[in-house]
Amino acid sequence: MLLLLLIVGGIYGYYFIKNQAPDYSENMSLKGLSGQVDVYYDGYGVPHIYAENEADAFIALGYVHAKDRLWQMELLRRIAPGRLSEMFGEGTLKTDRFFRSLDIASTSRRAAELFRKEAPQEVKTTVNAYLKGVNQYITQGVTPIEYFILGLEKTPYTLEDVYNVIGYMGFSFAQAHKTEPVLAEVLSKYGLEYLKDLDIEIDTTKQLIEGMGELSRTMLSYNIEEILKDLPSPRLIGSNSWVIAPEKTSTGGVLFANDPHIGFAQPAVWYEAHIEIPGYSLYGNYIGGFPIPLIGNTRHHAIGLTMFANDDIDFYRERIKEDEPDKYWKVDHWADIESRKEVIKVK
Repeated sequence: MLLLLLIVGGIYGYYFIKNQAPDYSENMSLKGLSGQVDVYYDGYGVPHIYAENEADAFIALGYVHAKDRLWQMELLRRIAPGRLSEMFGEGTLKTDRFFRSLDIASTSRRAAELFRKEAPQEVKTTVNAYLKGVNQYITQGVTPIEYFILGLEKTPYTLEDVYNVIGYMGFSFAQAHKTEPVLAEVLSKYGLEYLKDLDIEIDTTKQLIEGMGELSRTMLSYNIEEILKDLPSPRLIGSNSWVIAPEKTSTGGVLFANDPHIGFAQPAVWYEAHIEIPGYSLYGNYIGGFPIPLIGNTRHHAIGLTMFANDDIDFYRERIKEDEPDKYWKVDHWADIESRKEVIKVK
């Protein structure tokens, strides 16, 4: 009897998983399209999108991006606002607490509101078309198996989610929480001349992580690494790039190399896609949930992404008033400490 149950369960599991696979030969009628869009997948699984206009192309891009990477996009949009514990329980609670303290989500909300008010119309059209495609797949496409395993409901992708993805990417690029404690330790032990030998210029009117002892400085870097080590998505460590002018090349053309340093992930961090519309061609590499390629090329231009600056974060040690612990020193006066309550849902 047990063997029979195992066989039946195995067969059911096989067909269940098989039915969750995306259909790459489907004919879809997507809302918002003004004409026909054709999507062809090459031997590497890269979608090639042919449309009559940019809005249609980006609706299709959002749809196929969600079809291939919806679970990855779900993870990425939850990191910055500190919402991983809703899926994974207490194992990601310290990570959620850390990102809530950074308050990237509030910045994302303000940025999204500013985008809705002031972004150029052509940019709004592109971004909104992409989101429209993503959400149509969320509504009518196959649900990734991870949602079933975790008992998770699919919810619409929003402009705030797009900014949260970029907010996480911006923090992920940051290096000062690693380098600043080290440089502060070098400065305290060996002095300013030693840092100059490392070709590091220090603003002598300020201190590196003022008022912290050796152990505290070391623990700052260590604790952040401990908090981030269990992230379900690789961090975007840094990058470099270089360009050679046409007069210095044998072909007379520009040579451009871009090298993003990103941890290995499966599925890959980058999502490749090719868009072709009359008078416009773009082959790009996209971050999950972000509608603009960060690396790619048109027929005439190359696009690269580089961000690496050690002095990319400033640390401040707050002074609390001894006789009034609800006040802190703000530039030139004692100000009231403001607080808010954050609720982190834990599965």
